[in-house]
Amino acid sequence: MGFHSLRARLLVIQSALVVGLTVVTLAFVSARANRAIEDRFSGDLARSRDSIAAALGERYQRVDLVGQLVASVPELKNLLTNTDAKTIREWLSDFRQRHSRDELLIVFDGAGRVVARSDTFAPLQIPDIERHWMAPALAGRPVHAEIDIDGRVHLAAFVPSEAGGTVFGFVLAGAPVDDSLAQSLRDVSDRDIVMLSPRGVVASTLAARNIPWRTAADVDSMVADVRPRYVAIDGEAFEAVLCLPRRAAACASSACSRVIARWHRTAASRSACWCSACWLRRWGSGGARCWRDR
Repeated sequence: MGFHSLRARLLVIQSALVVGLTVVTLAFVSARANRAIEDRFSGDLARSRDSIAAALGERYQRVDLVGQLVASVPELKNLLTNTDAKTIREWLSDFRQRHSRDELLIVFDGAGRVVARSDTFAPLQIPDIERHWMAPALAGRPVHAEIDIDGRVHLAAFVPSEAGGTVFGFVLAGAPVDDSLAQSLRDVSDRDIVMLSPRGVVASTLAARNIPWRTAADVDSMVADVRPRYVAIDGEAFEAVLCLPRRAAACASSACSRVIARWHRTAASRSACWCSACWLRRWGSGGARCWRDR
């Protein structure tokens, strides 16, 4: 009877050791798998952030080129000297139509005062234009920044217009920050995009009801700490990463947009998900790491 009892105890101990080793092995494998997935997602986020930065840089270059084209037209000096705002506005509208451009165009005189704009006759004053816009442009530096014009954020380029080495005016070309821009960023990054300003959401590839932030102030805490943040949306888990905007002329004020948000699922269940940028990554139930409440 003692023999059977001893054998039973040995079997129990052996079984416990097997179970314990199995649990330890599974825990180790799970930890390594989670680490591998985290590293992969971190790499994905970094590459997506680079893709967004490159796409925005290309957009700024196109806007800058439009501004240079307008500023280099020889008749612009004559228009500024010998005509009025209405004539210049008509000329700007005709330029956009002839060249199939949809950018906002604004012409300034040599003192930085708005002479005419392509969209309306409404007056416009840009705060601290001499220091933030004119000075770097006159120094030969590219001036690219976000700017709020009549409550709408634009990606803007500011270029001088000169003749015979004398600057007689400036041209601002601006592309609107809207859902079309957000969609183009999604196309290059395979991530959903949300763009925020102090006024609210200015562009997004997500329905407004699904956006956890109302204004740029809601993500101020992510400026100092750029690590991914986990956000719950409709009961699903997402990861958000902040990308800072260009800090130039317009961003010296509170008018510029501050956040872009991007979202994606895990590799096991991925779907298609300025200015500073924030992305969100969704973790699906098929991955090694699952979030039930994000």
